Amino acid sequence: MGDADGTPLMRQYRDIKQAYRDAILFFRVGDFYEMFQ
Repeated sequence: MGDADGTPLMRQYRDIKQAYRDAILFFRVGDFYEMFQ
């Protein structure tokens, strides 16, 4: 990847995880949800 900050989804993931380290995050990607711990 050429973008040093990553994709918009991964930037948002990092921002949320900094505030809520124990949270499990669900992101809607198209018709599906992806879960990240």
